[in-house]
Amino acid sequence: MIGPKEYAEMLQNVNVDEYISKIDALIIKESRRPSHPWVDIILDEEIPLAARNVLAKKYKEAGWHYVYHRTSSENGERPGLTRMIFTTESTDPKFRGVNDVYLWRH
Repeated sequence: MIGPKEYAEMLQNVNVDEYISKIDALIIKESRRPSHPWVDIILDEEIPLAARNVLAKKYKEAGWHYVYHRTSSENGERPGLTRMIFTTESTDPKFRGVNDVYLWRH
């Protein structure tokens, strides 16, 4: 069972700032062609769940109300991708995928 100590150890090997830089670059790129009231990005790597939870919390603190995240292997697809959706409004499940189960809303 994973407790707080094990969770902290999992995060020690994760460079959250590097992920933030990559995510911010993709958000900027996506914002140049706004077509929806949310930002939907795909990173070309699988970010571990523990790191995604930390990232979701940081982006929530930055002003996003909802942060959806899921890896391609969690979705039963080719492994190696992470999808993240940032929005200030809840999105319709048909736009984010019915199987998106990870959600931070505070």
